[in-house]
Amino acid sequence: MQTILAATLAANHVNFIRVSLIPHRAVGAHAALPHYHPSNGSELVKCNTSNVFLVDSGAHYRDGTTDVTRTVWYGTQVPAEFRRDNTLVLMAHIDMATTVFPVGINGIRLDAISRQALWKYGLDYNHGLGHGVGHFLNVHEAPGISHRRFMDSNLLYEGVVITIEPGLYIETKWGIRIENVYELVCASVPSGASFLTFRPLTWLPIQRDIIDVSLLEERHKTWLNDYHSKTLSIQKEEIGKRSGDHSALIQWLEKACAPI
Repeated sequence: MQTILAATLAANHVNFIRVSLIPHRAVGAHAALPHYHPSNGSELVKCNTSNVFLVDSGAHYRDGTTDVTRTVWYGTQVPAEFRRDNTLVLMAHIDMATTVFPVGINGIRLDAISRQALWKYGLDYNHGLGHGVGHFLNVHEAPGISHRRFMDSNLLYEGVVITIEPGLYIETKWGIRIENVYELVCASVPSGASFLTFRPLTWLPIQRDIIDVSLLEERHKTWLNDYHSKTLSIQKEEIGKRSGDHSALIQWLEKACAPI
């Protein structure tokens, strides 16, 4: 339902123009390849209740361009190791989304902040934390939050639209990534200095029943509950603008956005 919701709202939105990238859809071990594409029909794996399903997609609208990734598990028998890994990726996302930082710093200085939750378990991923998103331009562009190379083009200023997308990829098992688009906005700090933080532009549920809540600190729970509360409000308003009976979708959305 989560992927159906995203696709339905995208394609039927009044400002929708076209997709912004070729969707990356991967099941099970294929998701361990960060941008998996099937090369031929022989390797295709159907969605099932025993494996992860990772979807990375986006669209161009008259008022913005999107790039979003969600990791879902349709079955109820979720391995404890996967639940832990998924929770660590979520914590990495939240840790970055709640960071405040000085105007004009290079994105590479932020990358390690989000990896602490993973590093504590000896885990890591081999791509940058985020990239700039151009409106009807490149969906991947500067400035970014890189992890290996210092680039002069990655200076961060107010108004930049950028992704946060930590991940974890376990060969032969699964891949996990949680990606939202954010706008860099002014942050209020006691010193009154020029600092920035992240304002969400993506409002789509993050699957709750594959989270190990015992690993979360209160600040993670607060962020997730606040995010889902606003997601529910925004999406119900958007759905209400469309004709037809959407009661089943609303019911699912209310369950998906319930507090943890």
